[in-house]
Amino acid sequence: MKNAKKVILIAGILLSLLLLPTLSSQTTDMTTIEIINIKGGVGGVTVDVKNTGDNTANDVWVTTSINGGLLNGVDLVHECSGSCSECVPLEPGAIKSENTLEAGFLFGIGAVEITTSAGANNAATKSMEKTGFVLGPIVLIQ
Repeated sequence: MKNAKKVILIAGILLSLLLLPTLSSQTTDMTTIEIINIKGGVGGVTVDVKNTGDNTANDVWVTTSINGGLLNGVDLVHECSGSCSECVPLEPGAIKSENTLEAGFLFGIGAVEITTSAGANNAATKSMEKTGFVLGPIVLIQ
């Protein structure tokens, strides 16, 4: 009886070791994303993110913050992490645009700092910073 238990235990361990490479090969293939443009506009900023890799980018997220202005009167943060406009997988070569208008209408005056980060669960995080100027609802980016 003890020998039968040992044989079953050893067989289970060997089977687990044989299946391990199969399970570990089911990981997500890595890809690369880039922030290719930050552009101003009326009431907000638009950020373009492109999948420059060879595999689909999954769970793409984009965060943009706009801070500054006269007396630091401009403070807007837009986060897209799966529940906002078209946060779907990004195929190779595809471009995703995110607009801060989804977080609110920007209105102020003065110089601002625009910081954007983007990533995916199978891509490294990328960041980009730009300076701009807000004049009422118009955002100009240098």
